[in-house]
Amino acid sequence: FEGYALPGEVAKLPAVGSRVFRQSGHPIAQVALGEHDLLVFVFRASSFGVELPDSADWRLMQHEGWAAAIRRQGGTCTMLARRGSRSELKQLIANLRP
Repeated sequence: FEGYALPGEVAKLPAVGSRVFRQSGHPIAQVALGEHDLLVFVFRASSFGVELPDSADWRLMQHEGWAAAIRRQGGTCTMLARRGSRSELKQLIANLRP
């Protein structure tokens, strides 16, 4: 898993698959969670020029029928993604417990 870890909110949910792949030569860990039809991506912020402050808060976005949430903790970013709206993902995150 390239030294990555899942955040507490999703670490306890059952995974249906996982992989580590490379984008532009940089590793990205991906886990598919059957519950909530959620994809989780974990990667180094510096590998992709992500400039977010360290935070426990998720930043939410929506694009072409997909909703995503991202946050940075240390040098690692975690992104949650699923089909649906930003508000649906926000509610899902609020219901997850670390």
